Amino acid sequence: MHRERKAGRRYADLVEELASRTEKTLARLGYRQVRVETPQDVFERSIDIIAWSPEDADKRIHVKVTLDLSALSNQEISDMLSFSKTLGSKPVIVSEYDRRIDMHDDVVYEKNTIPAVNSNTLEGLLGGDPSLFIVGKRGDFYVRIDGEKLRLRRLEKNLSLGEISEVLGVSRKAVYEYERGSFDVSVEVAERLLELFGEDITKPYDLFEEEVGSHETRTPRPDNRLEDRIMRVLSALGLSVYHAKKTFVDVLGKGEDAHVLVSVEHTRTKASIEEKLSQLEKLRHFREVRRIVVVEHAGKNVSPEDEDIVVYRGDEVEKGLRRTLENH
Repeated sequence: MHRERKAGRRYADLVEELASRTEKTLARLGYRQVRVETPQDVFERSIDIIAWSPEDADKRIHVKVTLDLSALSNQEISDMLSFSKTLGSKPVIVSEYDRRIDMHDDVVYEKNTIPAVNSNTLEGLLGGDPSLFIVGKRGDFYVRIDGEKLRLRRLEKNLSLGEISEVLGVSRKAVYEYERGSFDVSVEVAERLLELFGEDITKPYDLFEEEVGSHETRTPRPDNRLEDRIMRVLSALGLSVYHAKKTFVDVLGKGEDAHVLVSVEHTRTKASIEEKLSQLEKLRHFREVRRIVVVEHAGKNVSPEDEDIVVYRGDEVEKGLRRTLENH
């Protein structure tokens, strides 16, 4: 047990070091940021950082820092996607290893469609480095090719799909799909393409242009009746509803003009409602987001320092949510 605790503390220290380097990179690039802690088992520890550019309102980032990319669970990824959709931020993972193997510099890995980079590559990803066109996914590496540029270069050289396929050693259909952007291009095939058409046919990874995390998150399943009532109200008001399990927010909602984060008091998580509230208060910069705390018991006294946070008792949550959102 002592050895396990010592290993756990060491793991947490390494994640903390990585988070500190990440924060320094964000600050150097001019981002403002807040760190939001997610109470978890020490061996699953990750740190979340919400960052935004004061110069560009569209540049919001949700960074999850973890030591090993493979350690992130599907639930953590789902929570991150839900959070990013609600805040209008781009999700990014910063890690040093994937399955205990060093992550390469200048490679953008993908974890359930979310871009993941090591700390050395983060600045390039946020700054739009044109050399970031290699992606790692499914245990292999691929080169991002601009399909339209490839098609135009092929036509300029009066080459047919069949002729290109012979040079590359792939099928005619594969070349067609490369031009459509629907097939991944292996490093070996990409090298031949670059020899034929030049490096300008590559497509650098642009975080703020990519449809990151565009797949649907799982259908929300409430943990209790109180969450179920909250979800039903948000859904009735026309919001897309998400459910988080490993963060300080339990229910999230997003509509055309409404963004909602709801922290609920219950026994599923170790975090108390006061701890959840303290994290909600860190998001005061996002004025368009309605932050709500729901306490289960009428006698519970929760007093936010941030006057924009609304507190409801469980027996008044339906009316309270409707009033808050309909008047927003």
